[in-house]
Amino acid sequence: MHTRIARLAPALVVPALAATVAVATAAPANAAGAEEFTGSTGTIVKAIPDQDAVSQKLVVKKAGKIKDVNVSFAAEHNVIADLSFFLESPTGRLVHLTSGNGGIGDGYGSQNVDGCGSTTTFNDEADVNVRDFEGVNTTFSGPYQPESRQLNQPTTGLSKLDGTKTKGAWKLIAADTDELAGGKLECFKLNFKYNPAN
Repeated sequence: MHTRIARLAPALVVPALAATVAVATAAPANAAGAEEFTGSTGTIVKAIPDQDAVSQKLVVKKAGKIKDVNVSFAAEHNVIADLSFFLESPTGRLVHLTSGNGGIGDGYGSQNVDGCGSTTTFNDEADVNVRDFEGVNTTFSGPYQPESRQLNQPTTGLSKLDGTKTKGAWKLIAADTDELAGGKLECFKLNFKYNPAN
């Protein structure tokens, strides 16, 4: 983790700025009794200030235990490599999604489509890890493995949330680790399979 990100880390755990918006659906996902949840903020505009962190909440009311979780978001920035993103579960577990990847300009999600119309998805089962794009000017569309996902280590990345509770406030945390350029968060989506509580 970059030094500047490490300095921001204490603020990332309980960021002061947050809005609570949730749109959710649940439906049977397989014969084993698991269900699937999809939640979204819808299109938002939340500033990501220079050298600071903000968060966006998504409140889940469905109770159960996570089997598999994916996260998607859209964000813009003049220097996309300045941004870091983390997912925090209701139990306080933090997953490092991406830091310092990309280059100048570009963003997460298509820049030709606003907000939730086009997002970048992070999925442990994706073929490519986002860290392969450090220093590369690109628009991230995905899906990508999170930066914290390690080869042949099944409890890394988003998989570290498997077995944890679904219900409560999930947070997408965005941090700007450099000066001179700001950005904005435009969407936060959450999708997971879970075993419902009895």
